[in-house]
Amino acid sequence: MELKTIKLVLLFGAISLMSSCYYDAENELYPSVTCDTETMSYKDDVSPIITQNCFACHRNNSTISTISLEGYNNLLVQVENGALVGTITHASGYSAMPQNLSKMSSCNISKIQAWIVQGALDN
Repeated sequence: MELKTIKLVLLFGAISLMSSCYYDAENELYPSVTCDTETMSYKDDVSPIITQNCFACHRNNSTISTISLEGYNNLLVQVENGALVGTITHASGYSAMPQNLSKMSSCNISKIQAWIVQGALDN
């Protein structure tokens, strides 16, 4: 193959790449994230969030913290005194939790807050 033919093939290839189809569907690139907080359950929604985010320090017989969030009754104490929401939202006047980490996801915070608004039931 001569040099002129190679140059034409390369040029054609470059033009083909630049003019190739471009697919840009916003809903696939940036899918909407929903956070269902309509019917919250202690057992199915809140307890797993607390276990995952808080039990490293706040379980029964912890040597790290004197506050236990293990079990409904222990968590309810922190709900009723306002400390649970204050700490997880990093509100002024409360120790930000998880300590030395960023806040838990806004969806998890919303689920806990919705559960409280819905009566903080042991369900």
